[in-house]
This record gives sequence, structure tokens and C-alpha cells, in this order.
Amino acid sequence: HYTKRMAARGITVERPEPMPENYVLRVDFGLFSQVYANLFSNALKYTEAVRDGHGNSRKAMAYGYQLLEQYFGEAGHGLKLNVFTTGPHLSPNIADKIFADGFTAHGDRRDAYSTGHGLSFVKYVVELHGGKVGYEATEQGNNFYFILPLASGEGA
Repeated sequence: HYTKRMAARGITVERPEPMPENYVLRVDFGLFSQVYANLFSNALKYTEAVRDGHGNSRKAMAYGYQLLEQYFGEAGHGLKLNVFTTGPHLSPNIADKIFADGFTAHGDRRDAYSTGHGLSFVKYVVELHGGKVGYEATEQGNNFYFILPLASGEGA
């Protein structure tokens, strides 16, 4: 659904190649479809071009995952699911509040289309499933992620 819209805005979608592992998560498919719709919608609105290490312009979003062994301690492994976008980092003040219901970055261009409910919905759904949400600044942009527990017996 978002591929053509991203292309129309000059955003390259970088898909992980290959994604060979299959992990079992016990989640509500409909709710997590909406979680990804919120994250991809934000990527569509807020992705900006940056210069890569060679001075070339790059405007991209990417998604992927990472196995986190024993992330939930004795309860088991976690799976970190990422949605990365290029662009300037969020300020620490904004990053600390980004998942709060109703929060928008007033005065920051980033709040132009925000109701302040999308990321709080993401947080609610992820926590409802026993997981955690987060944000991290990366070398060329921003990574929004959530970590979910793997189903019993899954993982490394």
C-alpha cells in the first residue's frame, strides 16, 4: 500500500535481503497491521534527504528485525522490529515524549500532520502484547522500534 506513495515522494524503500528466519509471535494481526500502518505513514510524512558517506543524497526508509537473546530474561528471547527513516534526529526533549498520547512537537515542522495519537497507539498495542517501544537516533536518521517476546520455545 505504501510503496507507490513512498516512490511518489522520492523515498526509496530498502527491504532487508534476505529475511531467512521465521519467528513465531503471538499477536493480533489486525492490531499489528495498524501498528505498521502508523509507522509507515509517519515515514511517508517525515522522511527527509541526508548526505551519505560519499556525499550523495539519500532519502530512504527501511524495515527489518533483530533477534535479542534473553531480552525478556528467563521469560525468553525478544524480536526487535525496526522502521528506519533518513532525516534529522529528533531533539532529546521530543524523543522523550514521542510515544505520549496527544503529544505533537509544537513549533517543529514535524507536527504539521500529527494528531499525536499514532505513536501512542503503537505503544499501547505493543505493551498490550508484553513488548516495549523505543526510538533511537542513528547515523543517518531515526529508528522507531518495538520489541516483542517470542512465543515459548522460539529463538536461538
